[in-house]
Amino acid sequence: MFAGTWLVAAVARAQSGEAPVPSSAPQTGAAAPRTGRTSALSWVRLPGAEACIAAPALAAAVEARLGRRVFVPPSDAELSVEGTIAYRPEARKFHASFRVADRDGKVLGSRDVDESATSCDKLGDRLAFVLSVLIDPEAALAPAEPPTAAANDPPPEPAPRASAERVTPVQAGGPPPAPPAPPRPTPSGTWRWMAAAEFGGSAGLVPDVGWVIAGSVLVTPPRWPGLRAKASSFLPSSRRIEGLALAEIGLVAGELAVCPLEARRAPFGITACLGAFVGQLSARGQGFPDSRGYSTTVGGGVLEAVAELAFTRWLSLTLSPALVVPLSRARLAYDDAASVRRTIFELSAVGGSVALGLAIGSR
Repeated sequence: MFAGTWLVAAVARAQSGEAPVPSSAPQTGAAAPRTGRTSALSWVRLPGAEACIAAPALAAAVEARLGRRVFVPPSDAELSVEGTIAYRPEARKFHASFRVADRDGKVLGSRDVDESATSCDKLGDRLAFVLSVLIDPEAALAPAEPPTAAANDPPPEPAPRASAERVTPVQAGGPPPAPPAPPRPTPSGTWRWMAAAEFGGSAGLVPDVGWVIAGSVLVTPPRWPGLRAKASSFLPSSRRIEGLALAEIGLVAGELAVCPLEARRAPFGITACLGAFVGQLSARGQGFPDSRGYSTTVGGGVLEAVAELAFTRWLSLTLSPALVVPLSRARLAYDDAASVRRTIFELSAVGGSVALGLAIGSR
């Protein structure tokens, strides 16, 4: 009965000029979905990398690249994907590590990624690409499939040819190809600063070898040389006069400098500065007929270097040698019992200091 019915329908279509279409003819207009092994994702953001891409966003980005559902619960997964990301302050880079294993725990592939970035949230696309290639190299590196046009639609206009990066696929189970490196961030677009407390010694600015404590701030604007401000206090030095009188001499100075030269390679750095200083040289006497205090203003040029050793991203040890050339050689003197003026202390033609400090800042 069913055969007779089909025959009658076929004859009717033949008489009307239509051709019979077998029921098993393939349907056009819908592309077959991509298939592949499923995975379970474990993604951990270690201290310093809290702003990096989260696990749900990373999983969504990978599935969008591969064009299929990739991640399922661990009990249903054929592969396990483990990933971590952390910030390495000594290298000033983010380090990500991925590993793919099968159900038996056999490692099928791994990848480590080191990237310098001003912010970790800018590395999401890079991490998704690396993980996609590690899970399914063929699908991750395959060109996107063009949409299928309907039968009556006019043919689309040819798209302009875009330059594509040449990638060599690898055999399944082998190491994935190295992903292209993203453009490095431009350091000139960020402000950098450092504040330090210093302690050291000096010569030529106070009698003998004196001690000095100082505080400094170094700021480097984008695309400009650094600017350094410093305040120093040279602790008073005592000098005995004729075995009876005593003079205490001290110096308080401020400095402003421009730092056009800078070189750094983690964890080291060095900055050279050229500037000017102005200070107050003072003396206070004991045992003189007239023991009033006396002070005079001094000024000059400064050539200074700041060497850094970074312990962390925000903490550094500094060493600051400085060469000071006074514009005038200020002199402190007294009149002895015979009314003869005698010199107690005179600034050297060239003085200097060296100080060890502890600094904080974003360098």
